[in-house]
Amino acid sequence: MGQHCLDIVDFPISALIKMVASLLESVIHTNDRIPCNSITVFHSRAVPNIKIEAYLTRIQKFTPYNNDALLCILVYFDRISKLQPKFVLNSLNIHRLLIASIVVASKFTSDVFYPNARYAKVGGLPLVELNKLEMEFLFMCDFDLHVRLEAIQEYGDQLLRHSISNLVPLDITTPSLRKRRSPSYQDDHQRTCREKMTPCTATTNAQPSSSTTSTTRYHRNNTQQQQQHHVLLPLTPPLHEEQPEAKRQRRQMRDHNNNPAANIASLVTENRS
Repeated sequence: MGQHCLDIVDFPISALIKMVASLLESVIHTNDRIPCNSITVFHSRAVPNIKIEAYLTRIQKFTPYNNDALLCILVYFDRISKLQPKFVLNSLNIHRLLIASIVVASKFTSDVFYPNARYAKVGGLPLVELNKLEMEFLFMCDFDLHVRLEAIQEYGDQLLRHSISNLVPLDITTPSLRKRRSPSYQDDHQRTCREKMTPCTATTNAQPSSSTTSTTRYHRNNTQQQQQHHVLLPLTPPLHEEQPEAKRQRRQMRDHNNNPAANIASLVTENRS
């Protein structure tokens, strides 16, 4: 059985945030027992009330970042631990480290990023303090920000294995987890899928044929029509042909309403009786 491999491109960012937050929470839970001897600009006076997962989710909501930037943060933290042995990651400095590392990673890995004023507002810090944190973070990393794609993939796979072993609940609706398979296994899997006439989930560069596309479109449209018919059918009462007796009574009622004199005469007759 092959090892699970994290699909960096298609993996949901919300699930990856939950995995990173779970890893950092476990590290902080252990490091909080270690006495803190050195105070840096990243240390706060008290532990912030917001959780790591909520903090990362807030930053991603208002200043979106990609999976590469989030995984690069873990690489930067490991580099800092090797370059700065006395620096200990704990609950007093994790939030300032996260906002500073996201700013640096977003600027380095993506062409789309936001001004520091927006990052400071989202992170709950003054702009002057965030600028200072960014510069200090660069010095702690020794300005070594480049991360190879193989290293990002390796960190993603290790993070996935850690989450699976610790039973981290992930709400994944897309097929972002795949297994490394040998070529023979892929061929057998594709052949089995074709025999069962089910779509194959193995990665392939082949484009669907026009007949397959038209068939899929037809089934999709047909399903939508059936669903619409199923929804509208209970709201539409069945129509029945009106009986002759009912037509005569309805005609008499209409004539009775359109003739005021007949109405008055009928009322007088009823009063005399």
